[in-house]
Amino acid sequence: MNKEKKKAGRKAHALPITASVEQPRNLNLDSFRGLMALSVIVSHVEYIRFFFNMPSHFIEPIFFHLGRIGVTGFFVLSGFLITNNLLKLKKAERPVAASFKLFYLKRALRILPPYYLIIILSMFVLPYISCLHYQVPPGITDAREVLPEVAVFYYALLPQIAIAKFIVLPFAEPTWSIGVEEMFYLLVPLFVFFTGFRKRWIIVLIILLVLLKVYFWVYIPGAERLPFFSFLILSRFECILVGCLMSCLVAGNHKIFRHMNAVYCAVACILLIVCVITIHFNLYIYLHFAVFFGVMILYLYKHPVTFLNNKVMVFIGKISFSIYLVHEIAVVFLLNIETISPNNEFSSLTLYILAIALSILLGWIFYKMIEEPFLKLKAKLDQKQALQ
Repeated sequence: MNKEKKKAGRKAHALPITASVEQPRNLNLDSFRGLMALSVIVSHVEYIRFFFNMPSHFIEPIFFHLGRIGVTGFFVLSGFLITNNLLKLKKAERPVAASFKLFYLKRALRILPPYYLIIILSMFVLPYISCLHYQVPPGITDAREVLPEVAVFYYALLPQIAIAKFIVLPFAEPTWSIGVEEMFYLLVPLFVFFTGFRKRWIIVLIILLVLLKVYFWVYIPGAERLPFFSFLILSRFECILVGCLMSCLVAGNHKIFRHMNAVYCAVACILLIVCVITIHFNLYIYLHFAVFFGVMILYLYKHPVTFLNNKVMVFIGKISFSIYLVHEIAVVFLLNIETISPNNEFSSLTLYILAIALSILLGWIFYKMIEEPFLKLKAKLDQKQALQ
């Protein structure tokens, strides 16, 4: 009996590496995605109300940073999952060229079709729909007015460069985070396959990136208006690297991962809430939020959480990428209705509920029509890889 218990314990702590490169979906992490997507919607309701010169809470630190914190959660989760998959590819001892091809092909199928569709719609279709009028405030340039100059950034998966220059493409503003992730995805396979990708290297790189931002923040007057500093703030590689570090803890069966329990997760949640409540307006570094999210992701990866494994949150998490891409369409539509119908003004809570509901509906349509067909192709690649 004792031998069986020991064997079961060893299995529970064994590396989660299977013959397939991809593991079955983790419903906890799906729900985590859903929560991050909802936080972005709430923040962007206030963000776009501010753009429309309407009463808003955007200048309040919590609302100002809520979307940025949600995106930080996305970054950490992306770094975790991508590194996890790359380490499995490396462990499978496939030819490096074949592994690279598989990785980049799957990334392309996952990201490019939805990305380019929202870019094209934002440039050439949505501006001509009257109920989607988008008002850009002073100090911000509407990308549609300088499209010949900035279109190349969007086509080249570098929308964050335009954003860093304070140029916004209405409805496609969320794509900046996709550009950041794609830059990272181009680099991380090189480190995984051609270096030891050791934990201490990741930690050193995180520290260097944070110190660079601190230097600009503290010693360069007016740094917040410099495009280079804005680009640094947007490119939160240190947050993605936290996800990579957490994945290395899993792959190496590190004692932190082995001992991860509800206490660690609860402490991370409490600290996260405290930091959100006490947040200051001028915040340019989100590393502490990334660490809290990293601890939560480790726990959610290892332990099922009942209240997260419900159909609604899992569904929202499943289509969260599509929701993230189309939610500004829903928000702008609702704000235009509010503008032309003063007698039907929405309270903030009503607007949040309507924006979330409409974003989920549009996200589901976008997912079924655009994202899902390419995800099926991606799934076929996974099945083929599992048989080899």
